[in-house]
Amino acid sequence: HDRPLVHLTRVLEGYFDFRGHFLSPERLFSFVLVRDQSQGNPEDVLTLGAHQVMLALGSLIGWGRYTRHQRILAVGAWLGLGGIIWLMMEPSSFIWELLPLLPYAQHPWRWLGVTGIPAALLIGLGLEGLKQPRWRILGAALASFVLVVGVAPLLYPPGEFIQLHRVTLTDLHTIDRILDWIGLTSVGELLPRTVTASKISGSPLEEAYRRGEEPIRLDFSSLPSGAEAIPLSLHPLDQRFRVYLPEEAILRFWVFAFPGWQVMVDGYPVETWAEGELGLLHALIPSGRHKVRLCFCGHWSWRLLEVFSAGLWILGLVRWLVYRFRERRCKGRIQIASSSIPSRKEWVALGIFWVLISGFKFFYVDPYTGWFRFRSDPNMPPGMAVRANVDFGGQIRLLGYTISVPNWRAKPGDTVVLTLWWRGLREMETRYSVYVHGLEALWPNRLRFQSDHMDPGNVPTKASQWRGEYYIRDVHHLHIPLDLPPGPYYIKVGLYEAKNPGVCLITDEGNDGYLLPTLLVNRPMPASARLPEPIRFGGSLELVGVELPVRIKRGEPWSLWFYWRAISPVKKSYVFFVHRLDAQGQMRGQQDRPPYWGTNHWPPGEIVAVPVTLEGINEPGFYRLRVGWYEWPSMEHLRLSSGEQFAIVPVTISVR
Repeated sequence: HDRPLVHLTRVLEGYFDFRGHFLSPERLFSFVLVRDQSQGNPEDVLTLGAHQVMLALGSLIGWGRYTRHQRILAVGAWLGLGGIIWLMMEPSSFIWELLPLLPYAQHPWRWLGVTGIPAALLIGLGLEGLKQPRWRILGAALASFVLVVGVAPLLYPPGEFIQLHRVTLTDLHTIDRILDWIGLTSVGELLPRTVTASKISGSPLEEAYRRGEEPIRLDFSSLPSGAEAIPLSLHPLDQRFRVYLPEEAILRFWVFAFPGWQVMVDGYPVETWAEGELGLLHALIPSGRHKVRLCFCGHWSWRLLEVFSAGLWILGLVRWLVYRFRERRCKGRIQIASSSIPSRKEWVALGIFWVLISGFKFFYVDPYTGWFRFRSDPNMPPGMAVRANVDFGGQIRLLGYTISVPNWRAKPGDTVVLTLWWRGLREMETRYSVYVHGLEALWPNRLRFQSDHMDPGNVPTKASQWRGEYYIRDVHHLHIPLDLPPGPYYIKVGLYEAKNPGVCLITDEGNDGYLLPTLLVNRPMPASARLPEPIRFGGSLELVGVELPVRIKRGEPWSLWFYWRAISPVKKSYVFFVHRLDAQGQMRGQQDRPPYWGTNHWPPGEIVAVPVTLEGINEPGFYRLRVGWYEWPSMEHLRLSSGEQFAIVPVTISVR
């Protein structure tokens, strides 16, 4: 019932929405790959491990030799493992939406930690299914070796280890400021609802924490003139003061007004409330001399949960004692299969095996080899297709990029994956964000699609990865709108201050961003749209296909696509016209306009889709279309081989 007291719903939004964190089968069943030690933001290892899955499949080999109990155990383990795997993949999204608390897990891949239980049971059953004891010990050694080698890359994590011993509150505050966290939370989800501020930048209590002192939570600036306040005792959750007030006053305390905080005057609680966008605790104190106490006294329901938790511990202890007592009484009647317990020789053999494995790692692999810890040149990351080397403000360098579409061609509705590779040039005190904008190549260069990241590669530019010998891999997904007109689009990359989006980092060339090669967006022509014979205009353009409805409703606008091909380079930009003709050949509407992508830029041989939207037709009947090209303002037409200035599209449209 405490969820409404805080902003807990924030952990269900944006990046933390579970819908964006399902795993694909390819990733879920992949091997653990060796990670590049030069990458400052290596991808999380989110896999069951193909080696572990293959070992678990061994449980099916000895199925015929299993006892009834072992078969039940194997079936249960496989069902459990399959269910957990299903919960980590997108088909289970309706379960995540149905169960009210499950989305708070945020990331479906967090179930990976549970998969170790059924997987270990299945691997053990597979070894138990071997006939001879010597084969079981050999199988155990082999399985152990495969498991160790399969996760060996994880024994050499990239980056520097963070020393957590002797951590102070000052260190935690520093991390908060670097990463723009709020109380070590990502989005301030544990702040009380009374806190409405979108940003919390600093606190007057931090200076006391830096000195190693307990801060005074009474705001002395809220005392009226002539008042006095002397701290008597200072503790994190309990502070006491001797206060003199010449008149009744409202005192403010440097704590969020979270339920559980109380202010007591001479041992009696007084009314408290939240005030301001920070939701700080306020209390009305009468005039005179008083002992004022600020304490976090909790809530009765929390105490009830503590009692319930203690009761569970006691119940578990009693259950264990009863089990031990019964075990002693029935000791003589319990029979244990000797084959299930390793013999002394088997234990010795396993011990020798692990000593050899450990010695090989510590005395050969670690000091003499680069196995499992590959390190690339941070200026030439693996996978980077095009080198850029563009410096932004002398602080960040765009090393290069890779795009997922061949020849920089895409179609409306596509998702283009653009990977940027960055490297920090010096220590930065400003947090920068990165943008990728898709701009019309024609004036006025309107923004048509984009991708913005709060931090390049999800690494704040104030973090240590930007100061060392690392590169940052930054993946952007550009969703091309379905209604985007075919033509060329600039891809512009830049950086701006996270707190001041209007302030951009300028490149060494004096630009506010860097232009990548032009992306050509074009709609592919479906086979059904192809005309039996192309219609050629002027020896330079030919109509090869038409996509239009054959029936439309009265009064409704309708869209159609014409597919043109440049036979040879076109030197002029022509205007395309479409005339609507009734059954008697009379013109009942038209549209004249140059295509978004001018004909003088069409590459020869490229089929270019030209969209047209026509107004609705109010009169029912049958209609045909007349199309052609002319130059403005000379009105010089591109003519057919017959000399005509237009062509009739061989499709009849019915309006009802």
